[in-house]
Amino acid sequence: MDQHKLYRTIQVLAETPVRTEDQLVIHVMEGIAKEQRIPIRGTRIWKLEVSTGTYRLIHQSGEMEAIDKNFRIKVQEYPFFQQLQRKGTVIGRETNPYLVQKGIKTFSATGVGEKIQWKQLSLYQYVIGITAAFAALLVIADLLARGRTAPAPVRATAKPNYALVASGFAVFGVYVAALPYVGFRLATALYVAATAAVLARPRDAKGWAKVLVLAVITAAATYFVFERYLSVLLPRGKWTGW
Repeated sequence: MDQHKLYRTIQVLAETPVRTEDQLVIHVMEGIAKEQRIPIRGTRIWKLEVSTGTYRLIHQSGEMEAIDKNFRIKVQEYPFFQQLQRKGTVIGRETNPYLVQKGIKTFSATGVGEKIQWKQLSLYQYVIGITAAFAALLVIADLLARGRTAPAPVRATAKPNYALVASGFAVFGVYVAALPYVGFRLATALYVAATAAVLARPRDAKGWAKVLVLAVITAAATYFVFERYLSVLLPRGKWTGW
């Protein structure tokens, strides 16, 4: 980073009116939602309240019907919150009658921040819920996954998986080589998707949909934080122009 960009980065950090973690999470999500290349219909940020055993809505944006301010959902009555402690990101159909009434049919949710112990669960401090234009893919994936029996568990072994390590390095090498040609955003999305598939290959269409959601959100969040928030110029692609 040259001196001008370094100064600009320091200036942005000093002038940005962010004083709490809540404001930082909201600021980043608003920037992602405004990115025109990402077809997001609505975003919601939930914050864990240990004293009540609920997640409280602290922010919402988008074209969807507004949810009541400070609306709460009990952790024990909402399985998706509990699944996040194991998976980090979940996608599925909305089950809360009130949220369904507000037009939220399908969604993706990602845990953010530190994990907080509540009873026997280790829950994320924040949960980011996104309803995007590609939500129809989640419905299709869910329908395709119905009726399938659960795969047999794979017995863990202590034998080193050198092929997996080699595959990881190969994917990263392709990612670095592709950056100058397709640009940071597309290359990063493809890299995240490929890495996720190499580490744990999806077994059905719903699994691939999760990989797609994870890749898009990761690439968009990284781009916004570094280029829009920290003013770090990221590589543009010779072939794509962005």
